Amino acid sequence: PVRISIQVASRGGPAMKTLIRNEFSKLKRDRTPWFPLILALLPVVTGTAACIIGGKGNAEEMIFFVNNQFVMFFPMAVFILAGSLVCREWRDGTCLVWMSYGIAKSQIILAKMFVGVALTTAIAAAEFGALGLLCAFLPHGLATWVAFAPGFALEALSIIVVGTCAGTLVASLSRSTVAVSALGIAYGFVSCLFIGTAWGCLMPGCFAYRIAMACLDPSTYYDAPMEATVAGAAASAIWCTALFLAAMLVFQRQRGVEE
Repeated sequence: PVRISIQVASRGGPAMKTLIRNEFSKLKRDRTPWFPLILALLPVVTGTAACIIGGKGNAEEMIFFVNNQFVMFFPMAVFILAGSLVCREWRDGTCLVWMSYGIAKSQIILAKMFVGVALTTAIAAAEFGALGLLCAFLPHGLATWVAFAPGFALEALSIIVVGTCAGTLVASLSRSTVAVSALGIAYGFVSCLFIGTAWGCLMPGCFAYRIAMACLDPSTYYDAPMEATVAGAAASAIWCTALFLAAMLVFQRQRGVEE
C-alpha cells in the first residue's frame, strides 16, 4: 500500500516540502531508484581498478580515465533515476491522491525533479571526493584534483540538469520503466558520442566534457575557443529550457492514472 502524508496545503511552500519529504521516504521502501545511483559510482570503481592493474602513477592520466567513464555512465544514471521517480507515480497511483488534496501537477513534477537533482548532485560530489582520495596518493595529485574541480562542477551540473529534464520527459510520455531504462542507456552513449567533433559543443554533455578536460589540458579544447564557448553556452541553455518546459507540459497534460 502507498503511504503518504495528507496534511498538506493546497498551494505554496508547505505542499512542496511535503511532496519532497514524501519522495525521500519512498526511497526507503522502493529500491528501484538505487540501481542508477549504483551505476553512477562505476567510474570511480573502474578508475581505481585501472590504476591498480595498469599502474597509472600520474594524477592527470587517472582523472582523464575516470572522467571518460563518468561522462558515459553518469548521464545514464541521472536519466534513469529521474524517469523512475516519475514512473513510480503512475505505477503506485499516487498522482490522483495528491491532486485530491489540491496539489497541482506542476508541484508534483517539480518535487520529483528536485529530489532527482539532489540525489545525483550528492552522488557527483561523492565521486569527486573519492577521486580526490585517489589523487592524494599520487605525486602532485591534490593540486591536479583542485585544478580539475571547476570543470568537473560545470560538467556535473550540465549532465544533471539536462539528464533530469530528459528523463522526466521520457517517463511522462511512456510511463514505462523499461522504456526509460533502455533510452537512458542509449542516452549515455549518445551524450558522449560527438565529443571529438567540432560541432559537439552544441551537445551539452560533449561541451561540458571539453570544458572539464580543458581545466587540465587547454589543448583539448576547441580550435575556435571563443566561438565554441558562445555556441556551447547558448545551446546548453536552449536544451535545458526546452526539455524542462516540455517535461512540465507533457506531465501536466497527461490523463489521470485511473484512465
